[in-house]
Amino acid sequence: MELVLMKMILSIEDSRYYMKKKREVISAIGFIICFLLLFTYTTSLIMPKGNAKFDNVKRMDTFYRQPKNTIDVLFLGASTIRNGISPLTMWEEFGFTSYVRATSSQSPMITYYYLLETLKYQSPKVVIIDGGSLLQTGLKVDENEPSNRKAIDPMRFSLIKLNLIFDMQSHSENQTIISYLFPILRYHDRWKDITKIDFTNDRYDPYKGQYVVFTNEPADIPNDFMEHVGTASDPVEEVYFYHKKIIDLCKQKGIILIYLDLPRLNKSTYSKYLSVKNFAAKNDVIYINYSFPEILEEVGFDPLTDLENSNHLNTFGSIKFSRHLASYLESQFTLPNRKNSDVAAQWDEDYRIFERQIEEHSN
Repeated sequence: MELVLMKMILSIEDSRYYMKKKREVISAIGFIICFLLLFTYTTSLIMPKGNAKFDNVKRMDTFYRQPKNTIDVLFLGASTIRNGISPLTMWEEFGFTSYVRATSSQSPMITYYYLLETLKYQSPKVVIIDGGSLLQTGLKVDENEPSNRKAIDPMRFSLIKLNLIFDMQSHSENQTIISYLFPILRYHDRWKDITKIDFTNDRYDPYKGQYVVFTNEPADIPNDFMEHVGTASDPVEEVYFYHKKIIDLCKQKGIILIYLDLPRLNKSTYSKYLSVKNFAAKNDVIYINYSFPEILEEVGFDPLTDLENSNHLNTFGSIKFSRHLASYLESQFTLPNRKNSDVAAQWDEDYRIFERQIEEHSN
């Protein structure tokens, strides 16, 4: 009887001990969860949002909100693509969907990893990338650190983002992996610059990644613009490396890849055109260049009204080029008309927002 009683007492003591330990573990887990939630919120709060031009946080959030496998055409590249392509114009004209994942000074490395990440969520039939990125003189990861941060920091954490961070650091002399894993270490002194926009929960971008801008800087097309002089050059090795990976990935996935150059009055040249054309031909890739005077006339481009500055289209210009490009895509490839699909209501609503912006700035 005493032995049984002793066992019961020991059992009760063991139960109390384990209950105590259980409470301690639960408390520890609760603390960790609260810490991580607070840390995540603080990081999100302190990360730069920028103005409309640089607000890649909003564009990235909206990309992740897109229903799976509903984006037909993907645009990647730098600011000429970000300014110059209007997915909503393409939607209204032909009913297929597209998204612009372009960022300032986007390097081919980031373009490649953006493509990889996009394929986790979407199955685009056509991928269109900035032809000019083929002619970058290098990755310049330290020189372009602010732009790279705006491209990388808003990405969801994944093995793809982790590989990009390691890749980025391997080409850098002074950037650290931990500062990309924990952006708060990079922006810890930004607390004094926080404004109301940092507390905004509505991070929706109705323009599907396009930078909508109506400011206008009239310009003249130079007399010798795209004059047939100059010779082709090959891409530098580290740039070639990532473009070849992009090409191989698209071929592996059965994706149509197109290089696209929009007009840049101070930078587009015939020799650059030849360089991209030769590379595209060697790799069996379509190349479209909108810089020649005859196609500018066909598009209806007006340098007095269609430019934000000499190297970037404004939204009036983007509508003209997007309409022309969408017509080509619709005629050459089998793209779905989603006007009667589940996504149509949201796209129509977003187009109405875009249309009101156009009407407001057309006066």
